[in-house]
Amino acid sequence: MSYKHVKSGKLKLKGEVDVKKKKSKKRKSSEVQPVFGADAKDMRHGCWYKINTYEGIQEHGIIELHSGGYMQAEDSGKFTMVEVDEANGPDPPQIFTLVKVSDNKIAIKTGFGRYVSCGTTGELIGRAEAMGPRELWETVFENDKMALCGCNHRFVTVSSDNKVMATSETAKEKEMIKIRCTHMPSKKMKLDGEEAITDLEAFELNAVKKFQSFQQGLKVSKEDKRVLDNAKETGSLHEALLDRREKMKADRYCK
Repeated sequence: MSYKHVKSGKLKLKGEVDVKKKKSKKRKSSEVQPVFGADAKDMRHGCWYKINTYEGIQEHGIIELHSGGYMQAEDSGKFTMVEVDEANGPDPPQIFTLVKVSDNKIAIKTGFGRYVSCGTTGELIGRAEAMGPRELWETVFENDKMALCGCNHRFVTVSSDNKVMATSETAKEKEMIKIRCTHMPSKKMKLDGEEAITDLEAFELNAVKKFQSFQQGLKVSKEDKRVLDNAKETGSLHEALLDRREKMKADRYCK
């Protein structure tokens, strides 16, 4: 008996229905294409995209320092530079909430719920529970580069022992940083920060609700609201609200 005309294959029983296997169309991880507009450096940072304008700053971001490391918040309230983990992306202590305050100033909030302040000797301290003058940082964009200036008119830099400080009088190559956010900048940006606030009375009431206890009753300042209008124009609205609450001694952050 000759088997050369017999088709080879698995044993098929009577009544068995053929089930065709569909080829998976899923790409292997090595075949994943980069997001349109992302360069190799963006992909290295886990697609946290470099921001080139103040309008492009998003709610959450990481701060890449000159040498390529990330600024990291420590439990002690200090800030250091750490190396980039390309495999896993930034760790939670390296991700900050960025609050736009005026045309070019931001406040930086850590994952511990504290704002980043500029100390008297230029050290960065993350212990403030509310925004004031020392918690405002000026963003300087020029020729596709960026620097960050503190209330002491000194630029953020890195010391020899990897501490993040605001001590440089000039913004040279070592003071160049990058803010990276999770979404690519859009040409049509929504208003954010103080310029987006239209109802100052409601905005103040929301701030009061956030910091005061409902059990004792809410206390809202009865001072002239025109003070807030002027503060908004000068980019110091949050500071003005803090002053109004401080005069009343109405909440735990202003006693």
